[in-house]
Amino acid sequence: MGGKEFDTVNFLEEMGDLEFYRSIPYHQLNWTEKQVRDTNYFKLEKRYPEGYTDNSANNRDLESERKILEKGLNDSVYVALTSYDAFHGIKIPAVYTDLMREIESTYNEMIEGVFTDYNEYRDFEVECASQARHGTNGTTEYESLGLEDILDLWDVEKEQITKLESYKLLTFSE
Repeated sequence: MGGKEFDTVNFLEEMGDLEFYRSIPYHQLNWTEKQVRDTNYFKLEKRYPEGYTDNSANNRDLESERKILEKGLNDSVYVALTSYDAFHGIKIPAVYTDLMREIESTYNEMIEGVFTDYNEYRDFEVECASQARHGTNGTTEYESLGLEDILDLWDVEKEQITKLESYKLLTFSE
């Protein structure tokens, strides 16, 4: 360090500036850092299903990887859930969109709707709340939940879900 004492305060200030400038594209593009990080993880998991190998690195399936990237960087999906005493919604990563839509069509008493547009979801939520006068309503952003956590929200047995075609098509495992 050239004989000078390390200035921790200045270092932290500079790191904070970097974090601020790094956050601008995420904000402008309506992405979260976690969304980008997770999407890249899913891409790498597709590329290296058994861990890194030179062969996997040199023989990539760029088309499949691109699909994972495109799907992962879409907006999150909003899921309207009902139970006997409440209406609420969750916001989850778009990678689960197909699975949520299949669950919606198979178990419609648990999922009332899957929406990619937040305003469309809110309109549905307001209408449900005013018609049914359920005890609670609101959206919780569960972007960090895994599939197991999402299924736990409405007591669905994993064995039921694993039979669904879109579950089988997920390119990653939880």
